[in-house]
Amino acid sequence: MNHLSPPRHKLRDCSLIKGGARGFHKQAPKPTDRNETTLVFDARDNCGRLNPVDRSFQKTKRIQSKERSTMKSSIISVLLAGGLATSLAQVNIYNHSFTGSGGPLNGTPETASGLLWQAGPLFLDNGVVQTLVAPSANGQAAWLPFTPQNGLIYTATATILNNQPNWIAFGFMPTNPPGGLLWTNTNFQVRHSNNGAYLWALTRNSPTAQDQQAFVGPNATVPLTNFNGDLVDPTQPVTIQIVLDTTATTWTAEFFLNGVSRQTVNVPDAAKTAIGGIGFSRDRNASDNTGGVIQSFTLTVIPEPSAGALLILGLALLGLDRVRRVGCAPKC
Repeated sequence: MNHLSPPRHKLRDCSLIKGGARGFHKQAPKPTDRNETTLVFDARDNCGRLNPVDRSFQKTKRIQSKERSTMKSSIISVLLAGGLATSLAQVNIYNHSFTGSGGPLNGTPETASGLLWQAGPLFLDNGVVQTLVAPSANGQAAWLPFTPQNGLIYTATATILNNQPNWIAFGFMPTNPPGGLLWTNTNFQVRHSNNGAYLWALTRNSPTAQDQQAFVGPNATVPLTNFNGDLVDPTQPVTIQIVLDTTATTWTAEFFLNGVSRQTVNVPDAAKTAIGGIGFSRDRNASDNTGGVIQSFTLTVIPEPSAGALLILGLALLGLDRVRRVGCAPKC
């Protein structure tokens, strides 16, 4: 016999102790709240086993701990989803409503920002762009300030109805027109084609020229290969959209026509400092006509990099929570 083994007559009976050194044992009270901590005496038999009441109570505590952990993960997930939705949502810089009575657009507050339009007299507050009758090169413009920043994605969108041969253009513009001119002046140098603009497009209904064209700039004469032609019906509203992505060292611009991507280009570095505004311009015509209408105009921004950072943070929090739950499993 192993001398370390106790004599058989000294082995304890494994019946439940009702009193003595371990104290008086009673049925564990049920917690009234999941977050309430209740002190309970263990009722153990002589072999150290929990009685059925205490085992049930310990199981309840494990379930409550698991529920709290699950709730924590759910809260983190909701915060992550909400943060991403907020970060990825487009924020309006401009969103003008051309609902005026037909007065001058010049001096009219832009709907979303309250900044004042600077525009030639042919641009009206109801969106109408009257015809500029002139025998030689001439034009007018409508301008709002805009300076792009690094690390963002901008979307400029305009819907124009122009069933006339003289074009109406939309896109980014410099801070000021050349030659000391003002955006309220009537002069060919305020047009996109001559004012030093980068990233712009035009629409018209011409019997001799391409109806829709887009240009990188400045003062470009060569249109983009895939945005040059009678591409859509000019007797119907035409939507021009330019997505300017400044998140990389080399900026890019994607041109859309009626919702269809036509071409993506690298933006010249000079445009980073040359772009100082956004707006419209119009060409002249030899004879009068009904002109065109700007139906809508928006400029939005998406803070893309911050959304990515938030996603990484959220995933890290979820991973940390899972590690903690797995690590405590044997003890819970």
